[in-house]
Amino acid sequence: MSRNQRARHRSARPDPTPDDLFGAVTDDPHARLAQSCAALCAQITDAIAMALATASDPVLRDLSVATVEPRRGAASLRVVLFAAPGGELAIAAEHAARAVGYLRAEVAAAIQRRRTPDLVVEVIAALPGVP
Repeated sequence: MSRNQRARHRSARPDPTPDDLFGAVTDDPHARLAQSCAALCAQITDAIAMALATASDPVLRDLSVATVEPRRGAASLRVVLFAAPGGELAIAAEHAARAVGYLRAEVAAAIQRRRTPDLVVEVIAALPGVP
């Protein structure tokens, strides 16, 4: 390609803006905080789902992640787990409460943050017909 052809080719396409490369840039600190909290919750959802699937406790393996939502910014997160249909809800809640340290260690290994958020785990019954 000759120099003139390259110049015409470059002038035919507009220069990318930062929004094109990195997403929309906002000056609103609340929007940026909400976006980072949502990304953190998604990361933690994946980490907890993997930790539950590979747990040695069969009761934990039967649990699945419903939601992860912030409680006080990103310092504390509420983790809602679905119990297996037909399983005993009280037993599942007891096993999940004992496994909070294990889950927090798995989250710490999966995310890159100075401090690992506290996890508050809640177990609810799964809806019928929902896997």
